[in-house]
Amino acid sequence: MNLLFSFGNLIRPTKGGTERVTSLISNGLRARGHRVFFLITEENITKSLPAGNYSCAGLSMEGKAEFVNKLCATLSIDAIINEAGTSDDVLFLNHERITHPCRIITCIHFDITGDLRYFYRCQAGPIRSVRDIIRRLRMPWLKWINTRSRRRRYRYLLLQSDAVVVPAPALVEQFFRFIGQHPDSRLHCIPNPALFAPETVHRKENLALYIGRLSPEKHVNHLLKAWAESGAEQTDWQLIIAGDGSLRSQLEEQMRKLRLKSVRFLGNVQDPAALYRKAALLVLPSDYESFSMVVLEGLSFACFPIVYEFPALSQLLAKPDWGISLPQHHPHTLAMALRKAITEKLTNLPHQKDIHTHLKHFALPIILNQWEQLIASAP
Repeated sequence: MNLLFSFGNLIRPTKGGTERVTSLISNGLRARGHRVFFLITEENITKSLPAGNYSCAGLSMEGKAEFVNKLCATLSIDAIINEAGTSDDVLFLNHERITHPCRIITCIHFDITGDLRYFYRCQAGPIRSVRDIIRRLRMPWLKWINTRSRRRRYRYLLLQSDAVVVPAPALVEQFFRFIGQHPDSRLHCIPNPALFAPETVHRKENLALYIGRLSPEKHVNHLLKAWAESGAEQTDWQLIIAGDGSLRSQLEEQMRKLRLKSVRFLGNVQDPAALYRKAALLVLPSDYESFSMVVLEGLSFACFPIVYEFPALSQLLAKPDWGISLPQHHPHTLAMALRKAITEKLTNLPHQKDIHTHLKHFALPIILNQWEQLIASAP
């Protein structure tokens, strides 16, 4: 079959979990004989695109729809897989705009309502002026507007897609509860595949690891604050922050203000497996996850996760002693969890056999089978 994967940016697997998922699935399907192409909808790339990549960035919504229709006709596309189901791409990647006879599959990679549950805490900031007071007073109205808009968006994408894919059973229930509709057969649950085969590790270093984008929803600022409060700075432990993003300079300045000498920023890394093998702790204070690839990868190398709760966490941490789940937006609780893990030397080294057995559910061949079943019924 001819498949068109759509995403805002050029797919770079080292940049984030969604990119890694897309790379794994698309390369796996290509290896099984499918022809795979990529559509870039937002990132303006001045240099020549890699073979099989096409861009409609910079066009109007009508222009993008026209571009995709022509591209699908030229490439005889059987199915479009929209990897950015929470973005404005759903406004043109739908059956109202795409008249080419193909199947449209919309993927939702993030927590559907997590940020709404913590809306006030996310939006709250220091009150320094009358404008800040007005912003606080407008918060209930802003939350109502955001909720209504998102509910309409999800109802629309379900109506205008042949299938909607979420990575965790908890998100299926969350989706229909949020939009106020009964379950629909168009919503499918397909977990993310494991990037690394589980590997037996015999020793760990006194190292805590964060891997991910340095963007607001990841709350690395919480991690730095918690690291300072935990007392880890007075031990022989280190914290490595791997990843890049818009907040890097701000976070490095926070590190300097907190006088953290045991923290290192590495930027994007090409070989995260080397870090996972060494790290005893994996820390993810994010409120944007639904099924974290980082936690799945960390478990493959016996890292002990300390994470803000997200819908699929119980699907990954099948037993309570495999990690620590925390309420979102609580840096003090994160600090206490770090102190506990360091003091009590919490580790997943003794649990590796059970973890490896559990992770077989996320093996790439199994996940690819589910994807092939889903795309097989293209018009």
